[in-house]
Amino acid sequence: KLKAKVVGKERVLSSGKITNPEGWFACFTGTNRAGYKTDTLAAHDGREINLRSWPEDPAWAKGVRADIVSSLPLLERLTGTGMDSEAKLSVQEAATGSEYAGFYDAKTGTITVGEDYGQPALVEHELAHVWFNRTTFKETWLSEGLAEWAGRAVSDEQRRRSQSARDQVAAAVEPVLVALT
Repeated sequence: KLKAKVVGKERVLSSGKITNPEGWFACFTGTNRAGYKTDTLAAHDGREINLRSWPEDPAWAKGVRADIVSSLPLLERLTGTGMDSEAKLSVQEAATGSEYAGFYDAKTGTITVGEDYGQPALVEHELAHVWFNRTTFKETWLSEGLAEWAGRAVSDEQRRRSQSARDQVAAAVEPVLVALT
């Protein structure tokens, strides 16, 4: 068990005597909120969503922003209801360091998404927790199961729309390419 004390501007942690060094470990994590670049997104219903990313990772911000903007209307259509009118929503980048690539905290309205957000339907799954969470259901399996279902349904719809758009462009370009050959 670690003991903490503050010395000047530093926090000092000590373990005392470690009787089994091979079996002892500690993991530290922290968030420098002032280090985030914060953008405010306007959802289609006018609600503000804070997007907090690391300044040196514009690809994360761009990708997650696109997922949020395209997913929220689809989640609302799927569930038949909008987000709680009082709900604040923040989405922030993190080094998750666990088997979970994302997390939704219903108390703070904060979604944490790992820096490697490329897992299929990850952002959509975490957004779905705005509707399906531990304040909605007592049992974790219900909130996780429904969030997974909704996230995948929305992700599949986005993929279909993207493929349809690519097919339309290909169909429009094909006659031009044929005429040029």
